[in-house]
Amino acid sequence: MMNKVLFVCFLMLMAEAFALRHEVCPPGMVYTDCGSACPATCTRKPEACIAVCVEGCFCPVGQIWKESSGKCVPPKEC
Repeated sequence: MMNKVLFVCFLMLMAEAFALRHEVCPPGMVYTDCGSACPATCTRKPEACIAVCVEGCFCPVGQIWKESSGKCVPPKEC
């Protein structure tokens, strides 16, 4: 009986760890489990893109990636 209880506890801990596995994003970026596969950058404007979710770190709403600085910026700073 004790083995079953320990096994169930182990499964619950593993399920919680899997559910909480979020990347630690660099400052100025946010984690999402469903971001664009083709995010806009200062040199690549928004385009038609396949509707596929991509998990990872992205610029917050209202900002885009500036390759030269390696940071998210408002579009007017490109």
